[in-house]
Amino acid sequence: MSTQNSATRIDTNDVAELSDLMRPWDVVLRQASPGQFHSRIDAIQVNGIIAYRERQAVRELGTGATPAGYFLFGGPLPGCAHPQWCGSPLNGQRLGFSAPGRQVDFIVPDAADHLVVLVPTELMRHYFGDETIDTALTSNHHTLASSHQDNFNLVAYVAQNIDRTIADPAMATDRLECAAFESQLLDRLAAIFDFSATDRDLATPRQRRAAFLRAVEYSEGINRHITVPELATAIGASSRTVRRAFEESLGVSPQKFLRRQRMQRTHDELLKCNGESTTVTQAATRWGFSELGRFAAEYTSYFGEYPSQTLKRRQSKVSGGIADIRGV
Repeated sequence: MSTQNSATRIDTNDVAELSDLMRPWDVVLRQASPGQFHSRIDAIQVNGIIAYRERQAVRELGTGATPAGYFLFGGPLPGCAHPQWCGSPLNGQRLGFSAPGRQVDFIVPDAADHLVVLVPTELMRHYFGDETIDTALTSNHHTLASSHQDNFNLVAYVAQNIDRTIADPAMATDRLECAAFESQLLDRLAAIFDFSATDRDLATPRQRRAAFLRAVEYSEGINRHITVPELATAIGASSRTVRRAFEESLGVSPQKFLRRQRMQRTHDELLKCNGESTTVTQAATRWGFSELGRFAAEYTSYFGEYPSQTLKRRQSKVSGGIADIRGV
């Protein structure tokens, strides 16, 4: 695939041809049950993330290596037959996983309908932090345990976006749509992608609430991107406790909350200035946004206007308060 955002449909009746079409995979595919081979792959590429949904007629055996530079996640759609991934069945509570360049093998069952998501390592590192990613790179995990709900949230969201983008390829080049897909995909992965978590890390509901309040207070003055492990260390809690605390209290991940905090601070600054004392670039940079194209797309999605439009508006003149109401 190219490096540009795109939407692609692949239809083939030749398993060898499919192997050639699966770049950036370096994988050998073999038909493993009788019948007419047919594979349909709907693939999208968004901000470096590659996601595809494969529907297949007969059983397929694959051997090879996860693409260099990508973490892999995959699993069947709800109600579909379970693929075998490195010897383990993937189901509603287990997601396929592989670190970049790792040797893998898999068996896709007859009449399969499953998803694969490839996320660039650098994007994972930016979102989850060096400690988490370095642990993942050296782990021997081939699957990730997840709850039915977390697994469903991820798989259903990706499948829906693949189907929508294939139906309307213009979505692949819409900055707002692409920014939303990246953010929400990583938020859903955050509920599953935690190598150091144990049941002891969850703490009690009261402790999680206290951790949430400490995290909110700590985040007030943060003007740069920080990871959940950094936040957890700063407030004296585990990463898993912090994630669960935010889900319970706000229904969003701590990553999304922290980013929206900085987005709100940028919005406040643009709203208060008169368009001469600062620029959009200066305000965004002060609050830790270095990728201005992505920032502008997210900002517009959050606030319903471009940051430049906010900058042009004047803060409403504050009246004299109650004295004005009384007419005195």
